[in-house]
Amino acid sequence: KECAINIGLHLAHSPTRYSLKKSPALAKLLKWERGTWSSLLLAFWAYVREQGLQDEANAVMVKLDEPLQKVFEDARIPMTQVGERLLEFVSEVDPVRLDYTLCLSGEAKPAVFEVAVEAEAPIVSSMRAFLDLGQQRGEREECERLDAEMSSLVREIEDRRHRRDFMKSFADQPISFLHDITTAMSLDLSTIRSTAPSQFAALSSEEVLRAQTWQQPWTEEAVLQYLAMHGHAVNLHMEDVLTEEDAILFAQSAIAAAGASQAVHNGEIPAAQEAQYRASLL
Repeated sequence: KECAINIGLHLAHSPTRYSLKKSPALAKLLKWERGTWSSLLLAFWAYVREQGLQDEANAVMVKLDEPLQKVFEDARIPMTQVGERLLEFVSEVDPVRLDYTLCLSGEAKPAVFEVAVEAEAPIVSSMRAFLDLGQQRGEREECERLDAEMSSLVREIEDRRHRRDFMKSFADQPISFLHDITTAMSLDLSTIRSTAPSQFAALSSEEVLRAQTWQQPWTEEAVLQYLAMHGHAVNLHMEDVLTEEDAILFAQSAIAAAGASQAVHNGEIPAAQEAQYRASLL
């Protein structure tokens, strides 16, 4: 048995293609039967320019000539409504129709059909791919620049927020704020002192016995700091009475006495030789 069938192939056009089969008169006027939406708009505006249909008094209006008035049933159309009015007459292109005879008995009979389809030239596809790649690269660079700018703005916002919180806390409760700040600074200083190497801790027992050790510049500063912490009144009196040279000699004597006492305490020298050892340190 044989059966005549009609096969319809709907082609996946990209972009979508349309036809003016609903209005052959409009297709004849525009000299456009099928194509993309953008090509239809170009054909319409080309006809408007050729016929001089743009309203001189109102540039946003299109004056329709007699053939277009018969199609659109109107005398004037705003430019903003041209696309909407054209949609009334367009439809998707018809599918490709293939007439085929289906044989239900006997051997299969292959058939060949020649179908004309519109396709872009390979060079056009290559150019489009190249342009897309360049556009993607430019977009990627722009995104990276914007990300970097956003990160910078976020850091700046964080810095300004910290400053604002700092100033607001000081303005609301200045006394407690200063107390908290000094407490935190004291803790930080204690941590630094506990982790930093000490000058005295680095001295060996042999170096302590050497006079050159106590004649270095840091010893003068150490004595002055010690006197400032434990003998502030004496320190003030010394600044009023003693000269700078006398103060240095006093500091050296204090260092020598401290070194001799430490040596006796450690059992490194007998107590009877403390005065002699102290003199050797000067």
